[in-house]
Amino acid sequence: MAPSEKSGETLGDDLGQENKFNVSKNQIVKGVKSIWFLGTMLLLAYNFSALLVLLEKIKSAEHLGNNVYAMEGIGTPFTIGIVKPRIYIPNILEMEEREYIICHEKIHIKRKDYLIKNIAFLLTAVYWFNPLCWAAFRYLELDMEMSCDEAVVGQMGNDIKKPYSQSLLNFAAGQKNRAFTPLTFGEVGVKERIKNV
Repeated sequence: MAPSEKSGETLGDDLGQENKFNVSKNQIVKGVKSIWFLGTMLLLAYNFSALLVLLEKIKSAEHLGNNVYAMEGIGTPFTIGIVKPRIYIPNILEMEEREYIICHEKIHIKRKDYLIKNIAFLLTAVYWFNPLCWAAFRYLELDMEMSCDEAVVGQMGNDIKKPYSQSLLNFAAGQKNRAFTPLTFGEVGVKERIKNV
């Protein structure tokens, strides 16, 4: 066989192998994109369904005035909403306890924490595969809660530290009754927050 024929065959083989490599590379990229998209959609769908369950549950809440509502069946207070955020508290709270808990939630609203948290969650949903994003989201939540705790104690005085800490413990015990959705503010990092208070 002539040298030119051999080099032609070799060139054809090389091109064939390169095409196979490109096809398999494209398939891998498509597979990874599909997994990423599916993960993001599942995360958003789960949280959207939790939000729908919570919205149905809060229809029975009693309006206490302004944007504050009380209801049965929740173990922890939370704020929900984007345009007009509302505060929901368990109806078993004592009047004194209601005062500083509502103060805490109002500080979240004043600081627009509910918007920041939702943006952070959307970024976490997009980058769900990165554990650093989940850690950043968790510490963002914790920092917001601790900062609000400090503001409440600053506004209402050191006398509330003990009952406030007790309330945090009680809410931690009641978290099983909470619908977990990042669109709400509930009680997170109770141990760290009590130490901080």
